[in-house]
Amino acid sequence: MNKAIKRLFVLALVAVTLFSVMLPAASAETTAVTGKTTAKVYLRQNPTTNAKPYVVGCNTIPKGATVEVNGFMGSFYKVTYKGYTGYVKNTELSFSGASAVTRELVYFRVKATSSSSSKYRVAGCPEIPSGATVTIVGASGSYSKVEFNGYTGYVRTQDLAVSVTDLTPKIESYTVAEIGPFSGKTIAAVNFRQFPEASTLLVTKSETIKKGKSVTVTGECGDFYRVTYSGYTGFAYKADVSVGGAVNTNYTVTPVDPAKTGVTLDVVNFRIYPAADSSRLPELEKIKKGATITITGTCGEFYQIKYNGFTGFGYQKDIKLSDGTSTGGNNGGTTATIPSGAPTEVAAKMSAAYAKNSDVVGYIYLEGTNIDYPIYNNRYEGGDFYYNKDYTHVFTMASPNATGIACIMGHNMRTSGTMFHQLHHVQNKIMGVSKCEKCGKSVSAASSNTVFTILYDGYSYYQLFAMYETAQSEPRSTLNYNALNSTATGSSKQQWIDYQLMRSQVNFGVSVSSSDKIIILVTCGDKVGGTTGARLYMCLKAVG
Repeated sequence: MNKAIKRLFVLALVAVTLFSVMLPAASAETTAVTGKTTAKVYLRQNPTTNAKPYVVGCNTIPKGATVEVNGFMGSFYKVTYKGYTGYVKNTELSFSGASAVTRELVYFRVKATSSSSSKYRVAGCPEIPSGATVTIVGASGSYSKVEFNGYTGYVRTQDLAVSVTDLTPKIESYTVAEIGPFSGKTIAAVNFRQFPEASTLLVTKSETIKKGKSVTVTGECGDFYRVTYSGYTGFAYKADVSVGGAVNTNYTVTPVDPAKTGVTLDVVNFRIYPAADSSRLPELEKIKKGATITITGTCGEFYQIKYNGFTGFGYQKDIKLSDGTSTGGNNGGTTATIPSGAPTEVAAKMSAAYAKNSDVVGYIYLEGTNIDYPIYNNRYEGGDFYYNKDYTHVFTMASPNATGIACIMGHNMRTSGTMFHQLHHVQNKIMGVSKCEKCGKSVSAASSNTVFTILYDGYSYYQLFAMYETAQSEPRSTLNYNALNSTATGSSKQQWIDYQLMRSQVNFGVSVSSSDKIIILVTCGDKVGGTTGARLYMCLKAVG
């Protein structure tokens, strides 16, 4: 190699060296966190305990499979396996050599056991504080073997967060309009969310609320209600919650000191507040008959009571004091409000019924039939309580003092001929039919008097102005329209009246307007084999 070529080579080498010195050092490649499945696991589309829906194309991951951990959301890891990404429970993965942070103060155990006894704690380090960094060195079931400050032991895997990105959506700001509180009931299974947003995490330890559970509604935000259930507060879609009446939280409890012991005389609805329309305690909605409870206070018709560690309210009439003494309250129900001019015998029956159950809001007695029943307030629980309870109650579909149409329902007990079955006898008597099509009995005893004795909403007598029976093929919308119009007023109420007059199978010649107090009696039909749409409707107005 001649001198010129050597000089060029040296210059090139120096230039490359200088250029290399000027370049920034290459950053070290970050090693992805990996874990192994501890069993065959579901790969979920969402971080919820309900495994479905699964990731399309990869429902499950086999035991012992290695997955890449992309982040965590609550108690779930977001993982990738063979190109598919989804969520697995944090207890379904084991890690070795990975760094993790404790989610809360945890017990540091000498072996994988659920016992919190001190004898199973690591000597010298019985606990690991929240936010501490540990190294995972193994796994045993739902426990991880970790190293911390020179000690080795076990902690629950669910109490660890592997050092990966927190993917939990952060809802920085939202505005909740304060409402109620109102009693409510879930009409479907509800995902109980931490924030009023579909993509947020569910409430820890109470991810779902079952259908038919009582909740308290305290706010609203867009498509969501803020609700309280079982001691937790979160958000549920408005479409999944039926809202009842306002709950009166302004009440005064007179202490019973010392507390007294009582026994339930019937099944007691265990209420959150001392009010008929209060929701029941989600953790313990009812107290069985014959249960021993502790009475700590009184408030109107209610006792404040303790049972099984919970405190709430129950009607005094449903509870007997063990020592036979009085708390100063009314242990036998209060006096029913009887309309003036009510028949003495019927008024006495209503008073007696109310003394046993203060959900009684009226009484119906039809001459010449066995219809002789108290009327119960179906809406006092914020839902269809008596409608769903059994077949032995006549009940209203709206609370008393409704501005529109009050619907009173009773089941058509065709075999026993009880409850509202004999409304069909009255119907046939009015229409000139001698026997009941269903039970075959003569209807001669039924009265053809179209003024019914019904003690309800300040009146004792109601005049029949429309009556008709629908067939099985009748759409459900007819029942909804007829029975659920308790707030109708003015033109909408008159439209409802005109519709009933148009459908009536008998012209009673009764003048009726939107200013009249209206009730409609409803029971299942008699003239068809099924009852899908078959109903008997009798419309009446108050006359005295």
